[in-house]
Amino acid sequence: MNIWGVKGVLVTYMLKDSKFLKRVISSLVMIPAVLACVYYGGIYFQIFLALLMVVAVYEWWKMAFKVKYSTIVGLLGSLYIGVCLGAIYVLREEDNGALLVFSLFALVWAGDTGAYFAGKFVGGAKMAPVLSPNKTWAGLIGGMMAGGLVFYYMVAVFFEFSSLWVFVFGAFMGIIGQAGDIAVSAMKRFVGVKDTGNIIPGHGGILDRIDALMPVSFFVLVAYWAVFGAV
Repeated sequence: MNIWGVKGVLVTYMLKDSKFLKRVISSLVMIPAVLACVYYGGIYFQIFLALLMVVAVYEWWKMAFKVKYSTIVGLLGSLYIGVCLGAIYVLREEDNGALLVFSLFALVWAGDTGAYFAGKFVGGAKMAPVLSPNKTWAGLIGGMMAGGLVFYYMVAVFFEFSSLWVFVFGAFMGIIGQAGDIAVSAMKRFVGVKDTGNIIPGHGGILDRIDALMPVSFFVLVAYWAVFGAV
């Protein structure tokens, strides 16, 4: 199938799947705004990250109140969200911080997209049917490949550095991202909700959108410090 055939399949799929169409439209609106905040940095990025954290913590506590030991669960979840989103802030404050965060976002978005399409069009065995019924092994591999390739390209273009290890790291982040996704999915399943919220049409809540981003952000910061040293 040539590239036009692939485009035709995707367009047909979008028209048939209203939720996917909503996801695409929401992404087309949100992504430029997010990238603008990252690019300009300063107060714009701080407000963006603060809002992200407030809403994510709120969504987590809404679920935590439905479980036993809700205070402990709520505090641990809040700490996790704060540390992971804090890692994004620290990355932005590094030299070439905007490019680092662009690369991070591209890595996660590519992984999510690759996993989504591989899972939809290849399908196959479920990865964690009890915790997250829609996750497949094909989706995991698709996410790893897409994330690895895009991260390799971003690092090569932005930082003029190319190595097989960059691809390997990006692919491994696909596993980390899926783990973050499954962790939030497990919590949602435990408390009996489909989404953490409804603030983003087609995506659900903020936690639904950043569940993979959070742990990947932490690991990218640790890897960056390991290679270049902490400030």
